[in-house]
Amino acid sequence: MLGRVNTINVSLLSLAMPAGSLIGGVMAKITSVQLTMSFFGIGLFVLALFYMGSGRMRKLPKVVEIDHTYVKLSR
Repeated sequence: MLGRVNTINVSLLSLAMPAGSLIGGVMAKITSVQLTMSFFGIGLFVLALFYMGSGRMRKLPKVVEIDHTYVKLSR
């Protein structure tokens, strides 16, 4: 199951990469590289705040404590 999820994740990232490169390149050409990188940094910061503020993410147990019952997989 973990392999399937990883494959989907890598596939979606590979599909998004050309669009992100195009948007970043156009934005850097129109404005400046510093402003483009600043927007990227601000976006990462907002994403970090989202994960820090998410109650579900904060309540996750440690990785070593997760078993098949937590993720609702049958054995």
